Amino acid sequence: MPDYQYYAIINETIPEYYLDNALRRVLPYWFKLGLVDQPMAGPWSELDIIDEYNSHISLAYELAYKSMVLLKNDKDVLPLNMSDIILNKKKQYAFSLIGPCVNNTECYSGDYTGNPLVYRSPLMALYDTYGSNNFIYVPGCDDTACSNLDTSGIGNAVSNSDYVIYIGGLSTQQESEGKDRDGIELPLNQSKLFQTVQSSLSNGQNIVTILCYGTPVIDTFMFDTSDAILGSGYGGEMHGDAVVSLINGTNVPSGKTTITW
Repeated sequence: MPDYQYYAIINETIPEYYLDNALRRVLPYWFKLGLVDQPMAGPWSELDIIDEYNSHISLAYELAYKSMVLLKNDKDVLPLNMSDIILNKKKQYAFSLIGPCVNNTECYSGDYTGNPLVYRSPLMALYDTYGSNNFIYVPGCDDTACSNLDTSGIGNAVSNSDYVIYIGGLSTQQESEGKDRDGIELPLNQSKLFQTVQSSLSNGQNIVTILCYGTPVIDTFMFDTSDAILGSGYGGEMHGDAVVSLINGTNVPSGKTTITW
């Protein structure tokens, strides 16, 4: 149990029966499913991961796109007619893909996640659907903390593309069991990365932002200057295909937030 909850109960800020009630709602199902048995018992222990992957991959895709939330869409930038943009592109690339979560599985899984056979990133989904030659990919950093921030290729990528898609946010690097955030801001270096992207835009050039998160995350500059923002959460194994289906209009974002954003 995180220290905050422990001291809240010790100091009687939170009544102990709140915790008791929460456990009563969860523990009976653990026992029924055999999750506390050693070795694990119950029907789930005999599942074959390959058979399950093949039979449930469409469900994973559906759950992902239905849970994603359209947080902003100024001037109805989304959905993008990506095929038309590619056909009539004015620059070397139709889209620049920038950010630490474009092709980073840590941004799609969250905490307490199983090990699927494959994670489908937005980069994989976009390349498979539209071809890699229509995109220029510059991550800017390797993780969501942007500990190795490198903005050297950002200006070139943005200036040589018609549209910019930024994919960033959080991962278990910032939030997990026993690792609570003390604020809701985007990691500082990632905020700097986005500012570099924004400062490289030319007049009329649109930027679409995709945010991965498990808890609220905000960057005032990002929210003010992005033309559209899709809150993707942690979409799991089909995260990338779900994101692409929403930005190209194959599906309509229908998720709702549990908080005031």
